[in-house]
Parts: sequence; structure tokens; C-alpha cells
Amino acid sequence: MKSEQILQAEKLKLSGEHKQAIAILEQIIIDDLYCIQAYEELGDNYLSIREFDKAIKALKFALRIDPISANAHYLLGFTYSCQNKFEDSIKELEVADKI
Repeated sequence: MKSEQILQAEKLKLSGEHKQAIAILEQIIIDDLYCIQAYEELGDNYLSIREFDKAIKALKFALRIDPISANAHYLLGFTYSCQNKFEDSIKELEVADKI
């Protein structure tokens, strides 16, 4: 069921319905606090709607769950680049690339 919900949230994200995707992902997190995929998708959705602080918070939590998540490092690096934090961005993107 969780994987179906994540797929549904991803479809909503791709169609630009970020608020609906976020609602699904938040429900997943309520049910499973350590679902890394939900945090990564949540970060990606917040990035898409330019809510960078929320994206960073979600992605850093994902990295607490799995410090070697290439996806979370990549998304975090991309988020930092959107904020002109290029040193942080490069660091995260290099970690993602190494993984």
C-alpha cells in the first residue's frame, strides 16, 4: 500500500499537483516515520514549489535515516544551488555522485 501511495504522489507531482502529493506523503510519514522515500519525495515536491527550507528539512531527515541516499544528497545539492549556496551544493552533489 505504501508503495502505491508513493507512486500516486509521484504522479501528482509530475502533473504539478504538489499540494495533493504533499498531503499523501505526510500521511505516509504519519504511518511510518522512517519511510525514506516519502521524505525524498516530500523534499522534491517542496523544491518544485520553491519552499526551500521545507525541502531541506525533509531531505536532511531522509539523510538521518539513510546517510548514503544518493537521491537525498542530489536533491539537497540541487536545493542549495537554488538558494545560491554553491559550496554546500557542490559538496552534496559530489557525495551523490560518489554514491
